[in-house]
Amino acid sequence: MSFGKGWGSIENDVRDLADQRAKAMATRFYVKDGASRNVIFLDEEPTVVEEYMIQQGSDWRNREFVTRPEGNDPFLKAGLKSEKMYVWSILDVTPKPAENGRPPEKQEFKKLFVCRPDIAKLLYDKSKNWNGLLHKPVKISRSGKRSPAVGSDFELILIKGAVSKVDVSRYKDAKPFDYRVILAPPSPDEAIRLLAKASMGEGDAGEAVDLSGSAPHPADNQSSGAPPSGNAFDSTAPSGGIDESFSDIPF
Repeated sequence: MSFGKGWGSIENDVRDLADQRAKAMATRFYVKDGASRNVIFLDEEPTVVEEYMIQQGSDWRNREFVTRPEGNDPFLKAGLKSEKMYVWSILDVTPKPAENGRPPEKQEFKKLFVCRPDIAKLLYDKSKNWNGLLHKPVKISRSGKRSPAVGSDFELILIKGAVSKVDVSRYKDAKPFDYRVILAPPSPDEAIRLLAKASMGEGDAGEAVDLSGSAPHPADNQSSGAPPSGNAFDSTAPSGGIDESFSDIPF
């Protein structure tokens, strides 16, 4: 461990700490088998990255997803394969289910929607019919354990028969993630450390993230909470999708 005296690096250290906390808060979106979730897209177009999945032991919680470093890439030298992924920021606004006589509660979680090219192409085709993805409310469903963990069915939610854009200003945090921070690749030293940890675990350093693959997500029994929040909509031209009355919109 190195030691120093004085305030010389304090500003950089604070920025590094903030970046670490931001990365820790960037939860990846998934849908349980047979379930559906309501989301709002915070980006019009995806950010495209190449990333690795590093498996450290047999427990799914020990997986780490890292973008491919430029230049000196220890993962590539170790024989790992990266995979191209498409990334959006979304708000998961699925209501908390009613329980013990209490009505459903509004809630919001900002998450990363990370998928492979096949799902990205599906969203691209949908976006042309929906006049874009930005701030559009979408119901995402997953049918079958062999279907992508990020969902396989995407339906635009209509408000009184019209394509609807959500007024996201009423949400607590409706800005896209800072991808320069969230998707920053590890340094060569950090990459070597991750590989060393993987080699000491029960599992192997594996191929790229399978969040949009055929396997069920390992956290299907996990849940999380967040403060409730409100929302409003503005309407544009009619289009195909789920037609729900304004009061029934689960956002």
